[in-house]
Amino acid sequence: MKQMLFSRQDVNPGFFLPAIIAGITLGIFTCGYWLIDLFAFGSRWILSLTLLISLLGAVGYFLFFLWIKDNARGLSRVRQAGLIVSSLLIGAFLFFTATDRWQKPDRYIPFLLPTHTLQVSVPPGQDPETITLLWFNTSLGDVSYDEIEYKGWKRDNGQLILVDPLDNQLLWSGKTGGEAQILIQSASGSGTVIVAWDGQEQVLALAAKKNNFPHAFRIPFYASQGLILLLGVLNVSLLSFPLCLLVLKNWGKMLPTIERRMAETSRRLDRGDGIVVLVVMILAFLLRAINLENLFPGVEEYNHLIAAKQIVQGVPMGDVYSRSLWLVTLPVSMAFKFLGIKLWAARLVGVIFNVLAIIPLYLITRKIARPVAILSILLYATSPWMIAISRVVREYGYYPFYYYWIIHWMILYLEKFPHRFRIRQDWKILFSPALLPMGLVLVLPIYYALFVDLTSTFQLIMIAYVMLVIFVFMRLDFGNGRKLLIFLFAAGVVVVAGISAWYQLLPVSLGFTPATFGYFFSDPPQQWYYGRVAVIPLAGVVGSILLSYLLRRLNVIPLFLLAVFGGFLSAFLFSTVNSFGARHLSMTQLWYIPVVALGLYLLWEFLQSFRLSAKGRYLVVAVLGLLAFNVQQTLLPITSRDPGMVITEEYHRDLSRVHEVVMTNVQEGDALISSRIYTRYVDWVSEPDFRAGYLFDINTTYDDVLSFMDQYPSGWIVIDKVRLDAAAFPVSDVFSKDDRITYIGEFGDESVWHWSVK
Repeated sequence: MKQMLFSRQDVNPGFFLPAIIAGITLGIFTCGYWLIDLFAFGSRWILSLTLLISLLGAVGYFLFFLWIKDNARGLSRVRQAGLIVSSLLIGAFLFFTATDRWQKPDRYIPFLLPTHTLQVSVPPGQDPETITLLWFNTSLGDVSYDEIEYKGWKRDNGQLILVDPLDNQLLWSGKTGGEAQILIQSASGSGTVIVAWDGQEQVLALAAKKNNFPHAFRIPFYASQGLILLLGVLNVSLLSFPLCLLVLKNWGKMLPTIERRMAETSRRLDRGDGIVVLVVMILAFLLRAINLENLFPGVEEYNHLIAAKQIVQGVPMGDVYSRSLWLVTLPVSMAFKFLGIKLWAARLVGVIFNVLAIIPLYLITRKIARPVAILSILLYATSPWMIAISRVVREYGYYPFYYYWIIHWMILYLEKFPHRFRIRQDWKILFSPALLPMGLVLVLPIYYALFVDLTSTFQLIMIAYVMLVIFVFMRLDFGNGRKLLIFLFAAGVVVVAGISAWYQLLPVSLGFTPATFGYFFSDPPQQWYYGRVAVIPLAGVVGSILLSYLLRRLNVIPLFLLAVFGGFLSAFLFSTVNSFGARHLSMTQLWYIPVVALGLYLLWEFLQSFRLSAKGRYLVVAVLGLLAFNVQQTLLPITSRDPGMVITEEYHRDLSRVHEVVMTNVQEGDALISSRIYTRYVDWVSEPDFRAGYLFDINTTYDDVLSFMDQYPSGWIVIDKVRLDAAAFPVSDVFSKDDRITYIGEFGDESVWHWSVK
């Protein structure tokens, strides 16, 4: 019987050729994917390193193939084929998620690119020294004038100036990549120029003073980005093959341990669980509560801060900012009553709610396995994303507490919901003491989202409800062979209804937003592995998907959490809206955390299956942790004073300088014209006590400003840079011509004027 590649066979020279080919593919891939960004095009380093990597790769792959031969003995054709397919799928996933250079243009194999020629000449009859070559650029970079042969032109200050209109020519030959551009200046804004690429002449009009002439080139596949990506997937798949093989060979050892740990989750929580949760909560609190006033409030924070202060001062709740009133503003107002009206007090409330979310998260994941639960709450406690949003007075820092409790109740409901449920015979069970109370509890968030707080994003939890309904359908027994058809139809109806509700409840439209992936894969600043080796946790995601599916009959919770994560990720991936950002997608992170934790647990069990000492296993884990975990990024929310918080993507405008200027010079009776940033800050700090205020926005006209100034003899004008640039009239120019208005200066992002009417 003919054997496949990885069957039993003696070592023979036949391994050399595949190893050499694989080594060359590794070198070419590395050259086009990484080296081209590190070294100048044409550098000897690129070719030298490519050859070196190819040589080392050939040696490595030769040993690699020998290892596969020794360890793949006895596998059937079906298992060999399954390993190959699995390796390709995992390789593609890891390549496109753990690296991001594939998103960048101009990926080429430089030494395989074709050479092109350029000729430029100016026809007779044009004035000398009026036509200038300003710039010559290709996809591989700027072209030095030292590489250009020319006559009838002279070089002057980085330009080539035409000096002989009767006999002139520019000649260049080289590699261009996908595009080349030449920028030619005509002092008169007229004339023509003859440009010939690879001998194909074109007479181009110089219709403007500066004329840009781009030219696109077809890149052959053997030098293209497509080949580079293909080689990248191939090499990552080859490296994934031994991992898949080892998992397959050790699965028999790992599975009983995993099943036993999952079966043990039925035991009641003990003192050890409480100690673990308490210790991690203390850690989470310290990572969130330190230096709470390191950043000024973000734009939307002022809404809750001012509303909470107004409630304390006796303003009726119906007259204050209503969004997330019950979830955020009221708890903050309670803190103001006991701790004083201070920014740190307001942010402390969000920190406490965010830390308390560890309790339901532990209860959820403890139903999978204790190690998964511990890993989950540790990842949550140290997540830069969770830490950052907890320190902003907005609903997103509070949602983890509410969302995790809702999911906990969903899981309890699923556990009580019977398998093979028959609607006609078993409908009364829905009203039993075991299911009815939990069903009513699960209705409350729906009521709140759809009828109480329609302006907030609490409606995002409805994605989880869609998944709950699908998992309930999976337990229904429709009878006969029609069960699958009916289930698929019912599930389809639920999914369509959920999608329809998503697009109706929120200001989104159908579209594709690939930037969604950027918050979880490759190198996102929101994650623990920012600037580190992302492939380690992302390999854990692959393991989590595998484990969730294979153990779905033993424990459905991992698959449910994976489905919720997939639902949230897909909802953002296939929606377009200008305001989607880190604050919204942070709710997807809630489900990503246990998914990663489950994958890391599988990695631990994988290490356990080898004959390593306990010290050896812990050493391996420590090394992997150092490679994948960025402590500095976890501490960034409490250490950074940069107004642009990269994790939350919120801008915390520092108003200390502008406020100091105003406070130092303000006089009794002064009024204020200000854009909303400074206006809100004044409302929040309650000083100075301006006589009146006018909100300046991009639609404000100069007549509006004059009308307000006529009512008050003196005052201040404070406008931030964004609204200053987008204003309906040239503010600085107009104000400079008004004798009543004096320019004070620019302080950070704010420009300040003072007016005085005598």
